[in-house]
Amino acid sequence: VSGQASGTLSASATNVSVNIQLHPLGYVQVHAVRADGVTPATNTTVTFGSGASAIRSDTSDAGDVVFTNLLVPATYGVTAVSRIAGELHNGTRSTVTLKSQGTNPPVTLVLPGVGTVVGTVLSSDGLTPIWSADVRLQIQAPLFSGIELTALTDIQGRFSLGDVPVGSFLVSASSLSLAASASGVITSAGQTNEVTLR
Repeated sequence: VSGQASGTLSASATNVSVNIQLHPLGYVQVHAVRADGVTPATNTTVTFGSGASAIRSDTSDAGDVVFTNLLVPATYGVTAVSRIAGELHNGTRSTVTLKSQGTNPPVTLVLPGVGTVVGTVLSSDGLTPIWSADVRLQIQAPLFSGIELTALTDIQGRFSLGDVPVGSFLVSASSLSLAASASGVITSAGQTNEVTLR
């Protein structure tokens, strides 16, 4: 349990009475796993709560984090995001309702994974590759919505963008003679989605 109160002791008083209301506290274990639902998600930061009161901790080798001294009953947001290079947009968010003082049921979060978007930028004739076109991919998956990844096309008009989270995206290309866009979806971890922009 936990609680606090404040009071004022005047210069003429020898004592003061303060009532402290104690609030029950609980704890919960969060288990983070990779997209297969089994492999522990190591090198993952788990955030419990939101705003100034959010608590952050990194997963153990077993993919676990324990959060303690949590007010109950209460509902919390919990987010897990990979810290592995090339998977920084691999994350998930959920809500958890803690009902019990002391131990609460464990929570499992499955990181859905990331994929790759590759493609070719062609001129309006559909044949001539556009070299050095500016390619921008806007992530639309809720946890990373609005984040933009960028690349330039090579001499064959090709580009590749990794660390695209599972979910929707919008990719666009522009150059002096072209502006084109396409939408797509990464549906599973490790997927490669190919697009042609012209």
